[in-house]
Amino acid sequence: MAIELPQKRFDVNKLLEQEISSYDSFTNKTTTWYGKVYFNPLSPSSWDCNHAHIINIDGNSEDAIRDIVQLYRKYSIIPRIYMSFVEKEVKILRPLLESQGFTLDIDSREFMIYPPRKIQKAVSSASIHRITKVSEDMFELIHTEEHGDWSI
Repeated sequence: MAIELPQKRFDVNKLLEQEISSYDSFTNKTTTWYGKVYFNPLSPSSWDCNHAHIINIDGNSEDAIRDIVQLYRKYSIIPRIYMSFVEKEVKILRPLLESQGFTLDIDSREFMIYPPRKIQKAVSSASIHRITKVSEDMFELIHTEEHGDWSI
């Protein structure tokens, strides 16, 4: 029995949501009207345990920043706001953040999306096969609890 593989395009929004939500496994999260706030007073020096994402930049971002600063300072934690990958986020938030005393440290994060059906030229010692069906045995091997030297 073969299992059909979905023929979907890469969902960038889902990737970005996963990027932002990856902190859920080791800290507390509160969803607010402006975004997400991660907070763990037991680990005050951890940046990843204590930061916020302003996702709704169309709202009152000044109030959002004020709320974030107030929360973290109440527990003597340095307020940090991580990128949310929202369009024009830096352009809109930079002046507000700088006016509140934040310094911006923006590292380059690029997500590369390869065009569908683009196949690289094969090396003479390699062959490339497009697989649209995976056997049940292979499917079980890929999704096994025991991790191997492969990546999905």
